[in-house]
Amino acid sequence: MRGPVQPVAPEIVVSEADPNGGGVPTPKRRRGPNRIKNLLPPEPVTRRSKIAILGYTEHRKYAPFLHQDWTLFGLNDLYHEIPDGVTIDRLWWAQIHEWTEQGLRPESPTDFQAGPPHPRDPNHVPWLKEWSGKGMRLYIMEPRPELPNAIVMDREAIFRYFEDGLGTPIRYFTNSISWMLAVAIMELAPDHQAVEGAEIGVFGVDMMMAGGPGSEYGWQRPSCEWLIGWARGAGITIHIPKESDLLKSAWQYGDKQGEYFRKRLQAYRNEMSRRRGEADGAIQQATNAHHELTGAINCADWILKSHMPSDPGEPGPGRVPVPDSHKGLPTGVTAPEE
Repeated sequence: MRGPVQPVAPEIVVSEADPNGGGVPTPKRRRGPNRIKNLLPPEPVTRRSKIAILGYTEHRKYAPFLHQDWTLFGLNDLYHEIPDGVTIDRLWWAQIHEWTEQGLRPESPTDFQAGPPHPRDPNHVPWLKEWSGKGMRLYIMEPRPELPNAIVMDREAIFRYFEDGLGTPIRYFTNSISWMLAVAIMELAPDHQAVEGAEIGVFGVDMMMAGGPGSEYGWQRPSCEWLIGWARGAGITIHIPKESDLLKSAWQYGDKQGEYFRKRLQAYRNEMSRRRGEADGAIQQATNAHHELTGAINCADWILKSHMPSDPGEPGPGRVPVPDSHKGLPTGVTAPEE
């Protein structure tokens, strides 16, 4: 019987103390085409009850890379950041994006001829093929001849698992992390009750709501938080770094302090918006004045170059026009010599 499972404190998970109190150094990351050493898993392969889902943000560093009892579930081209010492039996991977059948030819190292859209590694598909062929569990959304060992995600089975209690599927998977959470939950709670010691950590995932203009995170994040709640309801222990935006809010609804702060912040924003409008008006006035002055300078330059004689002893840029020259000269009258 296993002893009680101790929660992993996010701030120390990379250098978590061993039972004897000794520290473990932060793992080093490799560079180059093959970034994972120790390819062969130890024998026998252990079925693990802890799954760490990895994303791209800074607090991925808290993931339990050095803890052999954790499965590491990565995605896309994140293998660039997997440290030394991770055996391939600990790796799961997801490539949820649809394939680009006819993409850019590799005129530069970031162009793809075919495959999913990932700009950092033109050898992305060969990497997926190689590592899934060596035993890494790889999830994709549709069968691909390039990846004969990949697992095609059974979406209908997932929909049947995540239903509303009346048999209606909840089709609410809006990003790669959502699908990965679903796979992890079904692995650790196959009968909707967590296996002993079941834990899921989400490291390096923010889904920041205000991610900037055009950000997709605002409509993607809620499904991740829904699935985290589902996992907790099934009895799975959840680890989320305190730096993550997931399950975080500055204030709680109904909190008077939060209401006051929101009003003050909104008033501040309104004042800054008003001042910016004044600045925009000043910029437009200055721009108009700049255009007018530029036109006046151009007009003066044209007169100087086309009609004005030079000072004595200096070559003139133009000649002085003959009066009424546009009317033509009378018969027998010649133009004065220069």
